Parts: sequence; C-alpha cells; structure tokens
Amino acid sequence: MNDKTLIIGGSSRIGRNIKNHLPHTDSTYFKNAIKGGIYFDLTLRNIEKVVDINNYSTIIILSAISKLDECINNILFSNELNVESTIS
Repeated sequence: MNDKTLIIGGSSRIGRNIKNHLPHTDSTYFKNAIKGGIYFDLTLRNIEKVVDINNYSTIIILSAISKLDECINNILFSNELNVESTIS
C-alpha cells in the first residue's frame, strides 16, 4: 500500500495546512481553485471518475458548508453536502 493522502476540500484553510505538512498529498477543490488541485463536486458522488481512490491510503473529507447562517438558509443543500454526500 502507498502512503498518498487525498484531501477532499483541500482549498479550505485546514486543507491547505494539512497539505503543507504531509508529503504525497493531492487535494480537491470546488469553489476556490488551488494550484495543482483537482476539481470535484462532492454532491455528484462520483469520486471514482475523478481520481483512482485505490492510489490513496488515506482520504480526508473537509468539504462542508460550515457557516451556520448558510446552513440555515440552505437547509436541503447543506444536508446534501455535509451529510448525504459524505456517506455514499
């Protein structure tokens, strides 16, 4: 097994910091493009079409709507992104 890590939601502050400290790390982004990043929409639930997940020993999911106001104003979408998309 290899020691590569995939960060889903790597454009976040936490994602960028993790990538800076872990060698052999790839990152995805959705809204905020990052250099060398891989575009990925978590709600499409098609990660296997974007990357070969077998190339990673660790996958960290950081994609989320984290602002409470956004969650309240977009209940259905925030549930889709924050809950449903991370378990399927």
